[in-house]
Amino acid sequence: MVTTTTHKTLRGPRGGLIMMGRDFENPWGLKTPKGETRMMSAVVDGAVFPGTQGGPLEHVIAAKAVAFQEALSPDFAVYGKQVIANAAAMADAFVAKGYEIVSGGTDNHCMLIDLRNKGITGKEAEGLLGQAHITVNKNMVPFDDKSPFVTSGIRIGTAAITHAWIERDRLPEDRRAHRHCVAQQGLIKANWTE
Repeated sequence: MVTTTTHKTLRGPRGGLIMMGRDFENPWGLKTPKGETRMMSAVVDGAVFPGTQGGPLEHVIAAKAVAFQEALSPDFAVYGKQVIANAAAMADAFVAKGYEIVSGGTDNHCMLIDLRNKGITGKEAEGLLGQAHITVNKNMVPFDDKSPFVTSGIRIGTAAITHAWIERDRLPEDRRAHRHCVAQQGLIKANWTE
């Protein structure tokens, strides 16, 4: 089983997917009313609908169909490779400025940055960057000493900026420009600026 979203890197409307290869009997021995072992697909379907899944909104279904069609194009493969290259370049730029990437770098579309050595919380960074129209998520880091509502880290991805066609070698320059913009507005702690 694999789960994913239809937004973010797929560039579609907000939603989720649960995909399964070959169906199989559920490992918990759940039975149908007739006493037969339920297949895993039926267990997942029953957990999602009705209840968790919202109603079928036709415009959202159509938008997901467009996103899936775009994902089948050769251009989408180019985009996917560029998302990963941009994330690696961004991670390298953060490391060069003394930020700690939890995994030491990234080989996918996002990274988790531990901010404890910069004296700012994930909540503060998320709020300040949000005021500069830069979307990040506060996130717990390993052995975090802050609550899940505050956190010591932020998670940053490159899907949106890649979609906006920012080239890989421009990322460090753009990141500096964003930080300069935030610092100019007096929204960020002095020890977090360059």
